[in-house]
Amino acid sequence: MSKLYFGETKRYHKGDVIAKEGDEGCEAFRIIKGRVAVRSSRRVRPVVLTDGDIMGEMALVDQSPRSATLTAMDEVEVEIITMTDFHSMLNPCHPMLRAVVKGLVKRLRAAEKDASGT
Repeated sequence: MSKLYFGETKRYHKGDVIAKEGDEGCEAFRIIKGRVAVRSSRRVRPVVLTDGDIMGEMALVDQSPRSATLTAMDEVEVEIITMTDFHSMLNPCHPMLRAVVKGLVKRLRAAEKDASGT
């Protein structure tokens, strides 16, 4: 998997926490190489993400705290998507598309909350 266009990349070792549930989310990550476990206090089992997957994007859309903890399962390399980079891509889009993205994130957060019973 190669980089898309974002400048900075970062490497994590097995067991490293990439982002922690409840923390402020000011960046998202695209996995270039490796596997990441996504664990949430609302989920019974972790979700595993791998090459090409993007994680942490919901916090960039709605500026809410992180909904899950991201932990490297092996050697992981990610491409960092900053809030500035994200909004520079989203802002030129039609306002309806921006509204759809925000609505999807709102519904996903509500569905996670409903599924967990909290």
